[in-house]
Amino acid sequence: MKVKLNTGLQARPAYELVNVSQKYSSDVYIQVDNRKINCKSIMGVMSLGLAPNVAINLIVDGYDEESLLDELTTRFFKDEDSTISRI
Repeated sequence: MKVKLNTGLQARPAYELVNVSQKYSSDVYIQVDNRKINCKSIMGVMSLGLAPNVAINLIVDGYDEESLLDELTTRFFKDEDSTISRI
């Protein structure tokens, strides 16, 4: 899975990602290399400084994970060489 936004996940897109993630009860994490952050944390998302087309692992777990995953991939990520984990 890759970041599809031309600006990457900086400031406003990071804020929107956190807001979308917080609408759902499922746990959701982004993992890049050896860093794993909670997508419901603005500080965590901003700390990654994800540029466009950076490959990530998206980890979701919960009863509404399918809806969450659909919204995240529609708005923020490209499903290329995807690594999506459902715990």
